[in-house]
Amino acid sequence: MKFFFGLLLLAFVLTAGCKKTHSFNDSLVGNWKEVMLYDGLTGRTLLILTDSSYVMRLKSDSTYDLNINGANDVSGAYTTHSVRNLVSGVLSPAITLGPDTSSLLYRVYKDTLDLQRNAIDGGAYIYIRIK
Repeated sequence: MKFFFGLLLLAFVLTAGCKKTHSFNDSLVGNWKEVMLYDGLTGRTLLILTDSSYVMRLKSDSTYDLNINGANDVSGAYTTHSVRNLVSGVLSPAITLGPDTSSLLYRVYKDTLDLQRNAIDGGAYIYIRIK
């Protein structure tokens, strides 16, 4: 009987540490339209007009396109990982786009993507999911 409970406990411990490698990637995949910029240093919010022409497409194969005025302006690969948030000190989901080596913290809530610079002065880019 102890052997059975030991096996059960071992199975639980081994599977508790497992997580899907794409668990936070899945929510990022799609087309995102930039609607707001927030400059952390000055505290200034710059709203992008509702007819914003900045559209970022994150694909399931870990590549992205940034289209400005309908033209493919930037494309490349992206990676997702965890980094220590410089403000809170906790590990947070982050994304690195293309050749840029700096990470942006991200949070997806329903159809809103919040990309934040990982810096004391902050700053953010707010996107909404589009079809």
